[in-house]
Amino acid sequence: MKRNFLDKVVNHIIAINNTNIEIMQGNFSTWKENKDRQDNFEKVSNEKLQKDINRLEIASKNSAK
Repeated sequence: MKRNFLDKVVNHIIAINNTNIEIMQGNFSTWKENKDRQDNFEKVSNEKLQKDINRLEIASKNSAK
């Protein structure tokens, strides 16, 4: 119900994030879809980086022996 209301009355979204402020044209649902997509992309990227870090740490320990 709240989302429907916001979608009807909002045509721009201002999102205050940890590192920046974003201004996006569109309604709440559009912003939420983009936010979820970006969060998922960052999560997958972070998981890949963590795997790379773990792999490199193991390789480093093995080469030190």
